[in-house]
Amino acid sequence: MSLKVRFTIAQVLDITDEEDHLHELVTATARARGGVLDDEVEPLIFGILEDLEDHLVEQSRAGKFRGPDMKKIVSAWIDERLAEVGGG
Repeated sequence: MSLKVRFTIAQVLDITDEEDHLHELVTATARARGGVLDDEVEPLIFGILEDLEDHLVEQSRAGKFRGPDMKKIVSAWIDERLAEVGGG
């Protein structure tokens, strides 16, 4: 019997200790856009979080998002996005 547990994106980031890594992505994305205005910061952050959440849901549905793999999956996703924006 398998146990299914639901986490918020904040809990996933806390469990995986990837908050600082995610902050690097937000900063690199803002820099790649030539900076962001104050009213653009929140949409930028929430857009990145939504993209990460979509990725995690996709991984979960594929049966690939297991507890021991959480950090590796989150970190790899952030690294891929950093490479895309030139921050990694």
